[in-house]
Amino acid sequence: MTKGKKIIFVVLLVIFISASVLMSFNMISRPTYEFEYTEDYNGTGDAGWIFNGFNGNSTTKEVHIDHPLIKTKTKNGTEWIPDESKDVIAVEGLTINSDEYVEYIYIGPSVKYIEERSFIYCKKLRAIEVDENNQNYTDIDGVLYTKDMKQVIVCPNCHCTNTVYNDIREFGEVRNIETETEETFTITGKDVEEMYSDAKHKIADITREQISLLKENGIMSQYVGTYYKVTGEKGDTITVERFYTKNEIYEIPEGVERICSNAFYKCERFVQIKIPSTVREIGDMAFFKCYSVALVSLPDGLRTVGCDSFSYCQSMKYAIFIPESVESIGHHCFYKCDGLESFYMGDKDKSGITLGGKWQPKSENSITSDSSVFGATREQCDAFNAKRTKEEYKPEDEDSNSGGNAADTSEMNRTAVIILIIFVFVPGFAIVAVEVVRNLFKDDFLMTKKGKARLQRNKEEKERIHRSYVNAGAGEEDTGETPENENETGGSDE
Repeated sequence: MTKGKKIIFVVLLVIFISASVLMSFNMISRPTYEFEYTEDYNGTGDAGWIFNGFNGNSTTKEVHIDHPLIKTKTKNGTEWIPDESKDVIAVEGLTINSDEYVEYIYIGPSVKYIEERSFIYCKKLRAIEVDENNQNYTDIDGVLYTKDMKQVIVCPNCHCTNTVYNDIREFGEVRNIETETEETFTITGKDVEEMYSDAKHKIADITREQISLLKENGIMSQYVGTYYKVTGEKGDTITVERFYTKNEIYEIPEGVERICSNAFYKCERFVQIKIPSTVREIGDMAFFKCYSVALVSLPDGLRTVGCDSFSYCQSMKYAIFIPESVESIGHHCFYKCDGLESFYMGDKDKSGITLGGKWQPKSENSITSDSSVFGATREQCDAFNAKRTKEEYKPEDEDSNSGGNAADTSEMNRTAVIILIIFVFVPGFAIVAVEVVRNLFKDDFLMTKKGKARLQRNKEEKERIHRSYVNAGAGEEDTGETPENENETGGSDE
């Protein structure tokens, strides 16, 4: 390499490293809130501020979207203060994305536009609350809808946690979600600090703030579907029950026509989401990785099912009915829904529907005769599902009367395995272990006196035989005679 080329190479390397450091610094130093002013938002003619960036931390558990926030030095340090002379009119897509701290989002009255996928996979988000004076959006129990109730935009990932709190506040108990008690224990302490010290050994990842909530409100929830409730108190000791919510079912209201992209993205706790008869479009990744969702009924009148809409919904089983009204299914729509065995198609043949690549569970690009039934009805699909459900989940009395008790058979198998381990594998392992130790240390390891004497006699006999062969070979070599059996003397030199 010439001197000039070396200089150019070094200069480029310095520029590349500097750019990388600068980009890393910008990412680290990115402000918590980012806003941008526009005179004409997306050609609508509306002027105002756009909320288009958020970089949260453990202190930002609530986000208020109504006025742009300005970083200001106060007596308490640096704070984000709203500029009430200005209004936020729009929220861009991917603004709050994969956040791990935000629990509540408040939408002010001035917001006119919220792009789809503005709030994706906020892991602790319980509810989105909209000001009642907002003319464009509303919320139903913390789920965000357009004001006309024709589109559902996003369901918070911790929506059922919010339902727990609402039930406790209204009824003093959880009514809207079936629950089961997993554990009952006590927490002792004169104050929050002492209670926290005692509780952190009983509740994983508990924080002082959560202990304070438990003490003040009698209820605290850490994660989706799990909450703690104070059920008794005596002196400095409270009795706490840990509940696990189950069978979470969400019903989208009638009148909704579009389920927006990523609307139920990774809502893992729902086991069923009821889609109303009015829905005409399901957006891309609308139910992506809703692992627990097992029951889905696509309504008549549905026209479009987007890309990856039901990808990784691994609890979906048996068959699903695709109405004749469906015109297109996006790529990877049912990808990795390995429990689905068949598609009952309302269309008479595949010419009436547009299919995206790898839309089926096992990445097949086209409908195959063995996995799809054309010209089918919803009743046929329901009958197939009922039959497969009965086959997989037989009643206990049927199992007990069908050639023997399944539990007894299982117990017998378990006993046989235990006997096999005790009488075959354990002795075998012991023998192998002893032989290994003997090879590593002494041949007479763990032997009795008689065994050691027998081993010594065997060694002496082998040595005697060896010496006789050596002596015999030496004698024959002296006479110059060739042995009749070459193997006895180790073979010839040929």
